[in-house]
Amino acid sequence: MRKIKFRGKEYDGTWHAGDLYTRNGEDFIIREYYIDRHTIWDCMVDPDTIGQFTGQYDKRGKEIYEGDIVKYEHFIKGDLVYQIVWNEYKSSFMRQRMTDDGTVFAPLHMTDYVTIIGNIHDNPELLKEGGES
Repeated sequence: MRKIKFRGKEYDGTWHAGDLYTRNGEDFIIREYYIDRHTIWDCMVDPDTIGQFTGQYDKRGKEIYEGDIVKYEHFIKGDLVYQIVWNEYKSSFMRQRMTDDGTVFAPLHMTDYVTIIGNIHDNPELLKEGGES
């Protein structure tokens, strides 16, 4: 069975992954359960930073989340930088990058060629450094 989990950034800058829930209009990530799931250790996270786990891992075994910035080792074009996004039209997580010709989407597969290099919240400058082609 596929594990559905989320990642979010606490207001102090700490990242957490786990289950997501909303209480009184605030978003929380449950980090751990204690005593038969009756007691939880949770933390409030910035809703703008919440991203879902894609179910995929990069070539180093790191979990890939929505909002991650990845380097894709293309065998012809060299290294290309993408952001991981949810594509409503395709109903799937995809790699997205901006080029002079517009937005390019590519499937999130062949993750043996993908390395996480950051995320859109902490390292937005990485998308600009990815080159236009």
